[in-house]
Amino acid sequence: MAHAGIDPRSKPRLQSGVDLVEVTDGCPELTGTKALYESKLWKLLDKSLTRFERGEIFTALIQSLGLFRADWLVRPMGHWILPDEPAFRSIDDDATKHVIQYLANTPSLDGIALLGCAYKEAIDRLDLVEANSYLKGMRSLFVVIAKPFPANVKTWIGDLQAIVEKRVCRNDWTDLYASSARVKSRAKHGVAPESDARSKAIALLNGDALYRGTQYFAVAAPIVPINDRLHWFHANRHAISDGYEAAERPFLVDTLSVNATSVGRETTEDIADKLGLSIPPAK
Repeated sequence: MAHAGIDPRSKPRLQSGVDLVEVTDGCPELTGTKALYESKLWKLLDKSLTRFERGEIFTALIQSLGLFRADWLVRPMGHWILPDEPAFRSIDDDATKHVIQYLANTPSLDGIALLGCAYKEAIDRLDLVEANSYLKGMRSLFVVIAKPFPANVKTWIGDLQAIVEKRVCRNDWTDLYASSARVKSRAKHGVAPESDARSKAIALLNGDALYRGTQYFAVAAPIVPINDRLHWFHANRHAISDGYEAAERPFLVDTLSVNATSVGRETTEDIADKLGLSIPPAK
């Protein structure tokens, strides 16, 4: 792909009956090639991608990466029955750390894509503080991904990071480092074509005031690793909803607040028992 610019799964290649991606991934020293090739990150770099399509990618990534995110409709009842779960605590210091630390344990381009989707969604809501958290997480994850590789591969990963920040975070679809004419001109004289422009472009990205700082922030709907209790909550959400409405009806001064006045009257186990549900133990 780098040398000839040919998609190994292009129609002519597949018609030959050989899937070069599968063959390459089958080599012990190149295991993981398929995951890189099929990463949803490349779809985020498509200028024609719609907001709806991005939302579908976001949902698919949450599921495939073993994560959970409660939508605004279920957060109040989630906090009612599972108040200790970070997924339902909207005001939780460093909430984004839950997902970033989880993704750092198994770093992947899909992890970058997930944080990119979360960033874009926060920007759509004009929540710059939350967006900053996800950008910080993306940068941290790129560092983890690059760590085991030699210097030349680290440079390629740095280039990919610059592309992601420019395309996904800035919605900037201009040439990445320099114009084609300048690149060709520098190449003719035997000079590394993009080195100066590359450093200036990355310095510009890193110098944006929105992206400064080292702090993670509380978010409205934390993305967290899924566990037995969250699986249980999702599987029994309809029964839990009925119980929540019955219990909270006298107290619905603010139905959308996770800090509803009646929260905490009973333990999670007491509530589950009254609903006739068997709940997994907390870990």
